[in-house]
Amino acid sequence: ERHRLLEDQAAATRAEHARRRREIHDEFRARHEVRPFRMHLVLVPAFVLEVAVRRGPREYPFALTWMPISGSFAAVRCPHCDAAAELVAGRDRLGCQSCLTAAADADAYRPLPIAAPAVAAPPAAPARPAASGGSDRIPSPRTPAPGRTGPSRSSRSSRPSRAAGPVPSTRPAGSRSRRRAAGAARRTELGPDPREAGPKLALAFWQAVAAGERWPKRKVARDSPLSALYRVYGAAGPLRALGVLTGRLPTEADALALPPAPGEPELTMGAIVAGGTRYPYVLGWMVEDGRPVLCEVTSGLDPAGPHRRSRRGGSAPEAAAPDPVGGLDPVASALWRNELPAVGLALTLRCLATWWRVEELVGGAHRPEDLAAAVAGAVSRAAGVRRAPAALAAAYASEPLAARAVGRELGAALDLDPGRGW
Repeated sequence: ERHRLLEDQAAATRAEHARRRREIHDEFRARHEVRPFRMHLVLVPAFVLEVAVRRGPREYPFALTWMPISGSFAAVRCPHCDAAAELVAGRDRLGCQSCLTAAADADAYRPLPIAAPAVAAPPAAPARPAASGGSDRIPSPRTPAPGRTGPSRSSRSSRPSRAAGPVPSTRPAGSRSRRRAAGAARRTELGPDPREAGPKLALAFWQAVAAGERWPKRKVARDSPLSALYRVYGAAGPLRALGVLTGRLPTEADALALPPAPGEPELTMGAIVAGGTRYPYVLGWMVEDGRPVLCEVTSGLDPAGPHRRSRRGGSAPEAAAPDPVGGLDPVASALWRNELPAVGLALTLRCLATWWRVEELVGGAHRPEDLAAAVAGAVSRAAGVRRAPAALAAAYASEPLAARAVGRELGAALDLDPGRGW
């Protein structure tokens, strides 16, 4: 009579024993979790084809990217959420079905998004954007408010924070000492973490560019490539440096601070959106006389780029740089005419900045070609560009000995800082 009961108890005991063994095995089994801690940005050659998607009388700008390596177009992504989904031309905008049916989260960070400019009324007081992970998302720049002729500030516009008291400059005379004073004054002026100050500074800079304003002169480093850029192109200089077409203004921008390098300016990189096209940028800044100042705007981390080991002409955007707005002196004209197709716009601006800094130190006995050759050689050496002295003198129709004489006369004035290159 108890035989069936004992069999059931034995079966239940064996099942509980097996369950407990599995539980112990799972508890002490080794596990691992892979979490990425570093992201690498890999750039490949590509061609951007600007198109217009039409729905009746409405037109939506868009850009297709052709990848020569794969021989095909890159996947089409939504201009708002950056999702790889089929696009729909709606009544108000072009986007994926999710963006057209649901409101997009305006505060969510998306790297390098393409979004149409949002028109908003000017707020009572600007608010600071929150920094996350060492990067900021810069909202749409200033848009005109009804009833006003000038641009109004966006509700998320911000300016870099300043210290409570002024910081006296510890910079002695000479160009090399500026980078020594930058490290000592950076934390006092911009706080303990420059990674938060860099995106805020870039945000304010591109908002001024979008409004058609020139960055204040007191916030531009003295004798810097940025000052030369403004002197050549005026308020639109930063856009010309990135190859933005005339008539287009930034509608959105992203900023991310790069780790600082000893003896070099702080770098903030990102991209701006103008006319539906993304333009990458690198913004260099430092602390001068106790305040943050901008010194250079380029389209890549290395201004020398492919010219570092090549003497061939520059890329198409650099070779097609528009003519200067104002007239140039003979030396600056020679530098512009020879350096722009040889090494590109970024190094040409360094040459102009160097020349305008040492212009008052040279006498009138030198030919403009000799002066231009000496300045171009000094900038090329500081940037690590290999250019033979004989070839450089031949490009300027100058004598190598004459260029060396100019270098001896200027002395330390042409001993450029390799960390900055100007």
